[in-house]
Amino acid sequence: AWGSLEAGRQVGNTTKTWITGDNPRPEHAAMDGETVPVDQPFSNGSMWPGDGQDGEYGCNCSIEITVA
Repeated sequence: AWGSLEAGRQVGNTTKTWITGDNPRPEHAAMDGETVPVDQPFSNGSMWPGDGQDGEYGCNCSIEITVA
């Protein structure tokens, strides 16, 4: 996810959307579809799924980068 995030930063004017994986944690399921600017954290404090901000090790969620 970090590589996608960095590519989005370099392109500019991008957003990222949290996409839940199979069998998500309840707090991650609640975030499904949450969209924020590429350089801002999601509501759980994470910059991308699996960055460890909310103890999400083993998370199989992903992000989608959108260029405006």
